[in-house]
Order: sequence, then C-alpha cells, then structure tokens
Amino acid sequence: MKLKIASINIWGLPWPFSVDKEKRLKRLADLIMNESLTIIALQEIWLNWDINALKKKLTGYYFYSSHNALFNPSGLLYISKIPLKKIRYHPFPSKKGFFVPYFGDNPEFPSKKGILISKMMIDSKLIILINTHLTHSSDPSKSKIMQNQMKFLLKFLNNNPSLIFGDFNIININDIPLPKDIKIISKSDSPTRSLDSHYSRKLFNKFEKINKVCDLILSNFKTKIIEKKILYAPQISDHCPVIMEIEI
Repeated sequence: MKLKIASINIWGLPWPFSVDKEKRLKRLADLIMNESLTIIALQEIWLNWDINALKKKLTGYYFYSSHNALFNPSGLLYISKIPLKKIRYHPFPSKKGFFVPYFGDNPEFPSKKGILISKMMIDSKLIILINTHLTHSSDPSKSKIMQNQMKFLLKFLNNNPSLIFGDFNIININDIPLPKDIKIISKSDSPTRSLDSHYSRKLFNKFEKINKVCDLILSNFKTKIIEKKILYAPQISDHCPVIMEIEI
C-alpha cells in the first residue's frame, strides 16, 4: 500500500507570539488536500480553536490529539485518512522521574512535551506511529536532555515496525542518538528551518542564528521510498513541511 506522509511544525502559538496564523492554517489545509496526504504529524498546534478550524476544512480526515477542555498541551496532532487506534500521550520524564513536568527536563512552560503514539493496520500489518517534539537543544547544556528524551521515545517501539515523525530541534543530524535499526528516511540534506522564511525573524524566532535540519521522519523497517521532499513554498510556518511517499 502506498502512503503519502508528512511531518510539519506549524508554529501555532497564539498571537502575538506567532503571526498570520489564520492564513497559515488555510495554507496548511490546502497543502494537505493538494498533496493528497494520508497521514500528517503536526507539532506546535496548541489551541483547540485551531484544531477545530482544520477539522472544518478537512472533513475527510480523522483527528487525534491529547487535547483537554482548554488546549492541546503537547502541541502534537495526527491528521489521517486512515482510522488510527489506541492513541496514547506520554510526557517526557523529568530528572527526578516525575511525569508531566514544567521545569527540569521539560522547561518550556506551559507546554508538556512528549510523544503521541498511535497504531494503524496496513494490509494486516501493525504499524506504530510516534509523533514528538524534543526540547530545544541549541544550548549545549540541553543536549543531554534531548538525548534522554530520544532514549525515552525509543522504549515504546517494542521491535514493532514504526514510523517516527517530529521536530527534533537539532542543528546536526549526528546529534540524534539512533540505534542501527532506525534510519532517517526523509530528505535530510537541506534545512527545514530556514532563516529565509518570512516568519523566521518574527518576535522570538528573530534570535535564531542558524539554519537547521530538525524536522525528520524515521523508520525501523524496510519501506520503498517513492518520493521525498521539503516544501519551501507556500510558507506556512517558520518550519518547512517534510513530505514523503512510501510503499509498505
């Protein structure tokens, strides 16, 4: 079966922390339909209002998140043409072992970074889906935190065929500690967070000093890769959509 999959950090903070969000969400919905995407893993979509706005535009898709009555604390969301099963959210642990931390290993208040796990059946084959957003690691002192978060994520694969989507917040591909059986399958030779973006110098993002290859799709099983690309236009965020077509 062929799947067209994507990982996208939408930078969905409320105004004034992000700009042109309504316009960007429309571009995102148009992109999903124009590219005929099967599974989309979004990061940084925090508000239920924004999730509902996408639901109205993407009536043929299922939506899965960890949202509560107020907002989506993980910022993680799946949009899928295929019904997914057993959605579970696991926040990253802190240094003291407590979950759902606001400080320590997960200092980006009020978010609760972690992993959103789901399962799907493709031709009687179980596939694990993991969507994540690691802690910002430009500061060398936080690199250990990022590595610990990645180790935490890998525990949930359980040797099952898995696809991992996310914003790994890295500058160098080699910063990700991956076991031999897990490979980066998306395009990884070009930056996905570029200072050339119209949105990169707005407010907090203006402090970034370097392009990053931080948005990736990984796999621990053999897939036939038909196409992989990074979309630099239309701009829907300070990150560029990472898109792949694969055959399982």
